[in-house]
Amino acid sequence: MAGSAPAFAVEAAGLTRRFDDVVAVGGVDLRVPPRTILGIIGPSGSGKTTTIRMLIGTLIPSAGELRVLGDSPRRFHRATRERIGYMPQRSILSPDLTVGENVDFAASLFGLLLFRRRKRKRQVLELLELWPVRDRKAGKLSGGMQRRLSLACALVHEPALLVLDEPTAGLDPILRRTVWDELQRVRERGATVIATTQYVTEAEECDAVSLIAHGRVVASGTPEKVARSKGSYTGNFLAEMFDQKQPLAA
Repeated sequence: MAGSAPAFAVEAAGLTRRFDDVVAVGGVDLRVPPRTILGIIGPSGSGKTTTIRMLIGTLIPSAGELRVLGDSPRRFHRATRERIGYMPQRSILSPDLTVGENVDFAASLFGLLLFRRRKRKRQVLELLELWPVRDRKAGKLSGGMQRRLSLACALVHEPALLVLDEPTAGLDPILRRTVWDELQRVRERGATVIATTQYVTEAEECDAVSLIAHGRVVASGTPEKVARSKGSYTGNFLAEMFDQKQPLAA
């Protein structure tokens, strides 16, 4: 029926990205239902970041089919872009703006009006324990605080799809627990979350996991199903990964 919501928040088939003669991502298939947290896990250089950059439209696929929130990233409408929140691995903060100004600027880009913008700015900064330093310039923050500020900027407009590249890298266990509690609330409010991670305990926070190696999905399903996966690469990698003891703070 015309105008009905898509069955999947993200649907990819044969998603491929080449850089000259190098195949960074080769034939990735993904189906992410709405109101789902998908964890994309894999070693450094496996293609995780390239994959999510195609999802948000900053990289054009070399081949394959892709729809995000019912739209093709090649032809994203402005309304679709405004429904997506993205936190990259590398900081895109303005170092000369304060913590509060960075979040305020991000909120204004997504059309939040003044009253809601102020309310949401305070909410996300308090959540990530940045409200006391709201007047400090972003360039003066520690690396961990900059990660938290980047996450605040991605969360401030309450997106329908939240895409996070290593969202808790460099955070202590207590703040990691806080972030994942908030991601669960984001999902409960009706949003879809896709996050790359190498923390086993964070994979276990997800509804579904896709393991990427050498640019391909080598296992997918619930964390429990993927942890039981067999196979030369998959089994060895997961056996090591899921035997790690890295508990999040209770």
